[in-house]
Order: sequence, then C-alpha cells, then structure tokens
Amino acid sequence: MKKKIAFLFPGQGSQAVGMGLDLHQEYDFVREIFDMVDDVTQSHISRLCFEGPMEDLTLTVNLQPALTAVNLACLAALEKEGIQPDLTAGHSLGEYAALRAAGVTSPADTCKLVFKRGSLMHGEATKHSGAMHALLGLDIDAVRDVVDETKEKGKQKPTSIRLFNKN
Repeated sequence: MKKKIAFLFPGQGSQAVGMGLDLHQEYDFVREIFDMVDDVTQSHISRLCFEGPMEDLTLTVNLQPALTAVNLACLAALEKEGIQPDLTAGHSLGEYAALRAAGVTSPADTCKLVFKRGSLMHGEATKHSGAMHALLGLDIDAVRDVVDETKEKGKQKPTSIRLFNKN
C-alpha cells in the first residue's frame, strides 16, 4: 500500500530572521519566488526574511508575505524533487500555501492574496488595540474567571477565546 503524503504549512508565529535563506542561496527557482514577493509587495520582504530586524519582520503587513514566500519556497523545493502531496493543510496563514500546493491558486495569486490580507489586518491592528490569548488546559469555569478578571480591570471584553484540551 502506498503511503500518503501530507504537506502542512505553518502560520504566523513560526517566523525567524534568516528563514528561507538557505533555499534562496541554493536554488534559482526559489530566488524567483522571493523576487516575485518583493515585486508584489513593492518592498524588500526577502531582505526582512534573511536579515530582519525581527521588529519589522513581525509587522503583519511584512510577516504574512514573508512567511508565505518561505512556505512557497519549501513547496517548490519539494516539487522540484518530484514529491507531491496527497493532502494539504495549513494553520491560519498557512492555508494560503496549502491552497497553492493543492493547485487552487497560482504562486502570484497566492502572494497577492496574502499581501492584501496582511495589509488589511495591519491596518485594522493599527486602528484598534486588542490581543488574542490561547488558554491551554483550563476548564470553562477557569476561563470564565479569566474573562471576568480582565473585565474588572477595565480591559475590553475578549471577542475570541480558543480552548485547547491537553487530551
């Protein structure tokens, strides 16, 4: 029986200065991906990936196309070796690379969509303060206590709480 191959792409939070540099140095087709992302964004996303600074890299408007460029570079390297997925998935932002891997979008359209997404999210984040928290291993009553305590301290009511069980 043939083993199934899944490509799983990460989302925001998995970035690091220097990401993608090894692939960029090794493969011409990866350099083309980074050039395309720089062109779509009209900025130096590749330089942010390779050199930082982290403060600029992590701005949503930069981070989303940067991480997508790295995801697409990894995908291109796998495809170059003849490795094709039977299944693709991505965590949040990684879903866009998964769509590309599944043949739903082109590399250019993937970059354009992600750049627009990052620009819109960055714009909203600069207009409205807020935060998101992941609460791990807490039961619902403990979560309610956290929300109530936050409200008592004058913070805005959270709009989204995700619960993760350890099981």
